[in-house]
Amino acid sequence: NSSTQPSDDEAGGVVPLSELARYVLAMDDPSTRSGIIRQYLADGYMHVQFRVRQEALDQGYEVAVKQCAILAFSGEEADWVSSVIDHEDAGVRIKTYRATRPISEMPQCFFMLQIIEPEIGD
Repeated sequence: NSSTQPSDDEAGGVVPLSELARYVLAMDDPSTRSGIIRQYLADGYMHVQFRVRQEALDQGYEVAVKQCAILAFSGEEADWVSSVIDHEDAGVRIKTYRATRPISEMPQCFFMLQIIEPEIGD
C-alpha cells in the first residue's frame, strides 16, 4: 500500500508520491497537478475532493480516505459524498468525502489518502 501520509524524515515533511499513487490519482500529467487534491468547508463540514483514474478503479485499485483532528491517523475514515466524471477528462472521476463530524465538533480536520492495491486472486 502507498499513501500520501506525512513523514518527519522526508525533506519538507511530506513523503514523495509513489508512481502508483501518481497513476491512481491521475497526477502523471504536469498540467493537472495543481488542484488535484482540494480541501474546503461546506455545509458545516470539512470536505476533501480528489481525482482518480477510472482505469485504476476498473483494475480494482481503491482510495481510502482517513481523517483525524491532530495529525495522528488511527484508521477513522471520512464519509463518502460523491463520485462524478471529470467534465475535462472522461477517464477521470472526481471523488468527494467529508469529515464525519461538523466543524463545530472538530474545528480542524486533516485528511490522508491511502491507495489500496487490488488483491491478487487465485
